[in-house]
Amino acid sequence: MLRATSAITLLASLYTTAALRLHHAVTAVFVTPGWDVSAPAVVVNDGTQPLRVIVEMDDSQMPAGSYPYFCWGPSCYAPGVRVSPDTVTIAPGAEEHSFKAYVLVEAGTSSGSAPLLFRFRDALSGA
Repeated sequence: MLRATSAITLLASLYTTAALRLHHAVTAVFVTPGWDVSAPAVVVNDGTQPLRVIVEMDDSQMPAGSYPYFCWGPSCYAPGVRVSPDTVTIAPGAEEHSFKAYVLVEAGTSSGSAPLLFRFRDALSGA
């Protein structure tokens, strides 16, 4: 069993563009070094047209020893992948449940808080 000597509070910012809306999203998690944690979100298309959605991750402020990664659509991406190569088409009024963010924190990582940002956007319009 792994034993923690410190902890990181992860402040996740999930935001959208265009006609996308998030619900059931986790915005803060407590990560114990030596373990990983996951946080899901549901993405809803409130527009009138189908959208091909990608996810962008900004992990630039994460501390050394932490490895964020995410799943979107049919795939999960390794730490270091910051833009999903896969798009997910969301019909008007439909919900997409495949997004999940993960963070693995190595044992011995210093305590603190760190923002982890995710942006959901239409791949075709750039907005």
